[in-house]
Amino acid sequence: MQNKRLYPLVLVVSAATLLTACASGGDTVAPDGEASGKITVWSTSPTAEHLVELFEAEHPDIDVTLNKTAEPAQLETAFQAGSGAPDVAMVDYSLVGQYARAGYLAPLDDLGGAEVRDDYIDSLISQVSVEDKLYGIPLDAAPMAMMYRSDLLEAAGVEPPTTWDEFAEAAKTYRAATPDGYFVNSALSDQALNVMLWQAGITPVTTSGEEISVSYDSDQAVKVAEYWTDLTDADAAASLPIGAPEWIQAVAEGKIATLLAPAWFSGVLSNVAPDSAGSWQVAPMPTWKPGERSSAQKGGSAYTVSEQSKNKLAAATFAIWVNHEPVAADYLFESDGFPTLKSYATDAELLSTPFEFFGGQAVNEVFAEELQAIPTDWQWSPFATETARLVTEAEQQIASGAADAKEALGTLQSNVTSYAERQGFTLKK
Repeated sequence: MQNKRLYPLVLVVSAATLLTACASGGDTVAPDGEASGKITVWSTSPTAEHLVELFEAEHPDIDVTLNKTAEPAQLETAFQAGSGAPDVAMVDYSLVGQYARAGYLAPLDDLGGAEVRDDYIDSLISQVSVEDKLYGIPLDAAPMAMMYRSDLLEAAGVEPPTTWDEFAEAAKTYRAATPDGYFVNSALSDQALNVMLWQAGITPVTTSGEEISVSYDSDQAVKVAEYWTDLTDADAAASLPIGAPEWIQAVAEGKIATLLAPAWFSGVLSNVAPDSAGSWQVAPMPTWKPGERSSAQKGGSAYTVSEQSKNKLAAATFAIWVNHEPVAADYLFESDGFPTLKSYATDAELLSTPFEFFGGQAVNEVFAEELQAIPTDWQWSPFATETARLVTEAEQQIASGAADAKEALGTLQSNVTSYAERQGFTLKK
């Protein structure tokens, strides 16, 4: 294995991509047989072009054509049409299960995936697996943590909270001490309902074969949503639409002191509030029980192999190599990618790198621990696109005051279950 180099691991993402949001030790395990021929790859990752160059240098018998501009909608259109899909596609974690169940993706277990799956963080592999079959190779990770302005909290006499009860008290204390600002923006306005449920250990949609269980209206889910409505009702949390001009202005001017955000959000933050560099710190997500560690993920993608591919062996070889080979991983880290493999996510030397924007804090130590604390039993809906739309609807209803949390989640429950039945699923009580 090559010597690992110290690179900043926090993913840089521009504010324009705000709402759209690697390698184990050892040589890559190649599928049996000799891969060769031509493959097409659709990827919007900024690392894709150079990774293709690295891959082709090591695999002269495989010719890769890269499309960096294909949009997710184009991929779904090609899948539904039954033709026109690439051999390898970059797919959001939330959609891997949907596409796999629809028969659009090829299982990778017999194409080399079985040999490498244990090298990746468990919570990532669980998101790209359906019925114990592997359908994607994790490309990047997006663990959640708490980013906060240490100077503003100190001025308000507030310590970084470790539990959600402490967080609520901190939000009220901060608001009283800083009437022109808020401790936090509501997670419902941040479009983070699923994230907050996940972090609380709640899995609102679970699927086994053709059976589905939906529990968006469970007492636990309502409790999480009501936590945020209680904060906004107490005027202890802002309700600004994430990414909107007023949200950007509030963050830039220090009117919001704490952000519950994924690792890649650091790049957004440095673009939105460059003058605050050195004032930010990162702490673990607050938890519902003292002493426990639990996080969640927001964003992230995997490389998948299309069932339409005529050269699945070469396609799988690419998907695995660029997410597993040390030379490729080194480049991903150099380009600010966050590690997806256990060996890098636990490497003390790499994770101890200080970051100037965060006052010299080695923030990746926090993000790496949060990544490993993500519950692995979370399942994305088998019709994730529709579920995401319905969840956003519910978030907007609650945040706007059009419905209270219990009412909105009840409507969400009804809408998701009705859609599931129309798709032929049997509801499991």
